[in-house]
Amino acid sequence: MRWEDLFADLELQWEANEAAELADRSRREAAYLRLIDRLRPVVGHPARCRVLGGQLTPQTLHGTLSALGVDWFLLAEPGATEVLVPMRSLLAVENLPVVSAQPGHEGPLAAKLDLRYVLRGLVRDRSACTLLLVDGT
Repeated sequence: MRWEDLFADLELQWEANEAAELADRSRREAAYLRLIDRLRPVVGHPARCRVLGGQLTPQTLHGTLSALGVDWFLLAEPGATEVLVPMRSLLAVENLPVVSAQPGHEGPLAAKLDLRYVLRGLVRDRSACTLLLVDGT
C-alpha cells in the first residue's frame, strides 16, 4: 500500500510540474507577440478601432482592415474612404480573433514598409489626402 501512495504522490507532483511549465511557456510565447501579429489574421475582415483623433480625443473607426505595415494599418471605411492609421495612435481593436500570426514572419518586404515609406509614396504619386493630426489641425 505504501508503494501505491508513493507512486500516486509522484504522479501528482509530475502533473503539477507539467501544468506549471505549460503556463510559463504560454506566458513566454504571449510576451513575444506584437500588435502586428495579432492584426495580420484580421486583414480582409471588418474591424472596429478606437484611435487617438484630433484634440487628443478618442475616435471610433469602422471598416475592413485592408493593409498592414510594421507601424501602420489601412482601414477601408464604407463609402470608399480609406484611413491610414499609425499604430502609435491606436487605442483599442474590438473583437480580435483568438488566433495570431507567428511573430516575425511578415516577410522581409513587409518589414521595410513603415509609415515613412507609405507617406513618401503618397507624396510621390501626388495623391489627394486629408491629414488629421492629434492637435486637431
